[in-house]
Formats: sequence, structure tokens, C-alpha cells
Amino acid sequence: MIPMRNAIAPVMLVCLLALSSGTTRHVNADEPKFTTLEELDKLPTGLKVTHEPKVALGTLSGKSERRSKYTWWYKTTVTATESDLIIVEFGGFAWQDGKWVPSSINGKPFTGEDFAEWYKCPKAVLKKGEAYSDPTNWSNAPELMAGKTRWYFIGVDGKGKRFKGEAVIELKGDIDPKLPKDPE
Repeated sequence: MIPMRNAIAPVMLVCLLALSSGTTRHVNADEPKFTTLEELDKLPTGLKVTHEPKVALGTLSGKSERRSKYTWWYKTTVTATESDLIIVEFGGFAWQDGKWVPSSINGKPFTGEDFAEWYKCPKAVLKKGEAYSDPTNWSNAPELMAGKTRWYFIGVDGKGKRFKGEAVIELKGDIDPKLPKDPE
């Protein structure tokens, strides 16, 4: 599995589950759980999510203890399209063995507080039509390999109705010659 992340090292946002290293993490029943793909499919779309570039090339990660050997860097942008929304959950799924598998650095979805910090969006409130971005989103893996990550975001409007937005980032099994190491 290709794990992913969505912020800067100390507060590792993204999704890079221990599954990538062949281990699994026990999740306490009280901890938040990923919204399932079935639940996600039932939600109406109210968020636009994009990644730049649409296809990311790998980089050597250096000696960071929290990351695998290779990292794919990209910018993720989220925009509310229907009304103002408050982000309450976001996370990702990695394509593994022909199916989407929940993937996160900490084994659970990220919170509105995480979104507020990483996307520079006060109180995780997205104003309709305004774009909020994390320019240092990433995915990583111990090997240089192709893969893809499906990011999802869930927002709630003033009436408590939940909306989704999602986008897939393709990860090439090639080194980016322009970024030989972490951009941090």
C-alpha cells in the first residue's frame, strides 16, 4: 500500500498507514473510523477536490524517521461548491490488490482541526467558491512503485447535511528529476 500524508513533518497529515510496512494498527473502538466507500458513495457532492500535478513523480525522502524511502509531493485544493461547509473528516484510500483500502499515517481519518491547520482554513469553515490548499500534501512508500491514492473530504452545512468531495492522485514509479529531495 502506498501511504499518504497531508502536511509538514511534525504534524504529519496524510495518510500513510502502517499497512505499508506490513503491519496493522489496532484501532480503539472510541477512535474515529474512516467513512466507508459505501457511506461515501451515498453522500451528495458539495466539494471540489483537485491535485496538482494530476500525476506525481517520486522523490527520495532522505533520512526522515517518519517517512518511507520515497515520497510523492503534490498540492491538494478543496472548494465548497454548494454552500459554506465545515470540514468534519477527511482521509484517503490507497489502491491495493485491486481495491481501495483506508490509508493514514495514524490509522484513522483526519479531523476538522487538522484541515484548519494544514489547509490554512480558520475553524475548517470553507466559504462557498473559495479554494483552500495544502501545497505540501504527499504519499510515500518504501519502494519506488506506481500507485494511486483516493482522497476524500466530508463537510457539513448549517443544517447538518453532509457533503463529500474526492479526487484520485496517480503516483508514478519514477523519480522526479526536478525534486531530488524533500522540499522542506
